[in-house]
Amino acid sequence: MPALTRKDIVSAEKLLHITKLPTPGWGQGKWTYIRMISAEDADLVQRLCFEQTKNKSSSTRIMAGWCVLGICDKQGKRLFGEADIDIFAKGPLIPLQRASLAIMDLNGITGDDEAAKKN
Repeated sequence: MPALTRKDIVSAEKLLHITKLPTPGWGQGKWTYIRMISAEDADLVQRLCFEQTKNKSSSTRIMAGWCVLGICDKQGKRLFGEADIDIFAKGPLIPLQRASLAIMDLNGITGDDEAAKKN
């Protein structure tokens, strides 16, 4: 088996997986696209985790951060920015949990990621 080249690795970075997620809590019969996040995006989640530990606050902002980073359009472009974290944090809990867990699964964070099992 040949070693990966620089070109192989750079091309793979552009293949962030995108999938549909039913989101009935945000609209009956509706769904959204979710995506794998980049390593750079993960910095926001790490910062939110640090803030949560430091302030002994709830994990709601962490779940909201996952949604901000992972909810996207059909092409994989993020629909929300960091300033939108409070929109999710102040919204209904069930769709926030559902979406954030699905995004974490897609990114191999929870251990249930099907993509990780295939690789």
